[in-house]
Amino acid sequence: MNKPTDEKGRRRVVLVALDWCRPGGPTLPLGHANLLAALRQNPEVDALGHVLAVNQPDFCPIDAVESIAQACGGRLADVDDICLGTFVWAEPHVRGVMQSLRRAGFRGRFVLGGPQITYATKETVTLYPEATVFIRGYAEQTLPAVAATGEPQTPAGVQFANSCVTEPGLSVVDLGSLPSPYLTGILGVQPRAVRVHWETSRGCPYACAYCQHREADEARLVRAFGSDRLTAEARLFASQAAQEVMLVDPVFNWGDHGSRVLDLLVGACLRGKVSMQCRFELVTEDFLDACGRLNAFPEFGLQTIHEVECRAVNRRNNMDQVEQVILELHQRKMRFKVDLMYGLPEQTLQSFRESVDFCLSRRIPVVRAFPLEVLRGTALERQATRWGLRWDEDAIPKVIESNTFDCRDWAEMNRIAGALRRTEGHHPPSLESLMSRS
Repeated sequence: MNKPTDEKGRRRVVLVALDWCRPGGPTLPLGHANLLAALRQNPEVDALGHVLAVNQPDFCPIDAVESIAQACGGRLADVDDICLGTFVWAEPHVRGVMQSLRRAGFRGRFVLGGPQITYATKETVTLYPEATVFIRGYAEQTLPAVAATGEPQTPAGVQFANSCVTEPGLSVVDLGSLPSPYLTGILGVQPRAVRVHWETSRGCPYACAYCQHREADEARLVRAFGSDRLTAEARLFASQAAQEVMLVDPVFNWGDHGSRVLDLLVGACLRGKVSMQCRFELVTEDFLDACGRLNAFPEFGLQTIHEVECRAVNRRNNMDQVEQVILELHQRKMRFKVDLMYGLPEQTLQSFRESVDFCLSRRIPVVRAFPLEVLRGTALERQATRWGLRWDEDAIPKVIESNTFDCRDWAEMNRIAGALRRTEGHHPPSLESLMSRS
């Protein structure tokens, strides 16, 4: 058994985020801050958080290890566990970081979690032979329990590299018992913060083939955090005059949840922008009324207007409702955004043009188009051969060819997406005029 190593008899744990950092974002990733807040609640754990940006041009595992060692006071040998979050953008670096840490003197356990573990199931030991412990699912309650002892454990969602357990299930959490990273001060909100990421619920009622927001066991559960916590967080953001509150819920306007949370922000007198991911078919009058009392900026994931493409990725749209909601948003003079995707199965260059033209002709204020990404464990990855999908070698793989479009078609779709970015807020009324400008 690993003995506690700090002066208070606690086990020393370093939580490392290999993050994709963006300008204006929070100092700590929200998921990392959630885990750190939970670890620090456990009196048997001495937890240190460390963030590294893998999208920096000069990032390399050796430099990352030096940074981690400095954060530990140069004493890697005294650390019991190093916990790494695995995301698609960090995949090329995870093993290199672990190998470099071993060479630098770390002798404790590597604990891995995150989407790349949650959706890998049986492959984890093969993919990450340097790791000791794997946690599938939400880890805020499981990770502190695992970190508090060096003894092997097998709660739901936990797999040890030398264990015979190959299907560990999913780690689950009671949202009502989780500490808020904002209210505990783990994630500070500076006066007039440029952007605050806010999580008010977890889960998604849909099962889009390309998405990891669904539960890995195919459940479509959506659960909200408690009203007391959300009320206190809303008041904190307002008191600090946050310039933008970005809601990170996969689908914010499910049931009456969106309206209730927006009313909390109204009651807190928030003046900043409020952005949120929504579905057209879930929009209600109450939701729009609540948006109208704030500087709200709803964002709608339409992806495509074509039924055949929707069916291919299990992402149906009711176009009559889409049209009706767009009209209502215009009548209320609300700013909003619509997202499209290119690289979808069954999509062609012409069908993508038609989706773009649909949005432009309806004078949607902001239209963005994103390349389809291939994420581990999704139905899209499993069905790639069916659609003839090929993707590039980028950190976040993008589909660039299929049975219905080739690389040249994709390049033209990418060019259209660039033209949309350059004209945000002042798009011309048609694709023809958009491309003539560009």
